[in-house]
Amino acid sequence: MNFLAHLLLAERAGADPLGAVLPDLGVQARRVQGALDSAVQRSCELHRAIDAWVDAHPASAAARRVFGVAGHYAGIAVDLAFDHHLAAHWREYDRRPLARFAAVCYTALERPLPAAPEIPQRLGGWRRYRVLESYASPAGFEQALTRVARRARRSFPIAQIAALARRRSVALGAAFGELWPRLEDYARGAHAPAELPA
Repeated sequence: MNFLAHLLLAERAGADPLGAVLPDLGVQARRVQGALDSAVQRSCELHRAIDAWVDAHPASAAARRVFGVAGHYAGIAVDLAFDHHLAAHWREYDRRPLARFAAVCYTALERPLPAAPEIPQRLGGWRRYRVLESYASPAGFEQALTRVARRARRSFPIAQIAALARRRSVALGAAFGELWPRLEDYARGAHAPAELPA
């Protein structure tokens, strides 16, 4: 799951939105996590537990095989494809317009953070570029892939990943649909944090 899914799951679980995105913001962001308040730290822990749960689920393994061409980055390609599916089919998962949910998230993520003032500054650009809403379109999905490729240390075949996501969109959507209801329950605490799917 990428930023959009993590933020929606955090909201459903009553967790801090900053912790929903912080673990994926890079080394610098991870270094400051210990200096943040306990609510943010607990939300970071939830983020990592969600990632472990999703990675261990057979539907995720099948989705990663779709993006075998991405090699080491297949998991990231799946995370972005799942956010693309969630955004493109938003009304199946939430009653509010995506733009309204995104506005709430941007406000929460832009709040002052004395322990790490650079983080809200960095996240301030999300509202300007409508990052969360952009996942809904194929062009926005490709922009997200491009952002990952800029940071990647190995080859990240954007065009091939985008083409595979288009061709296999039904299978990827089915995998997401299989995961999401159980993942919501997991995030809300219906499952013990150590419980992973068989």
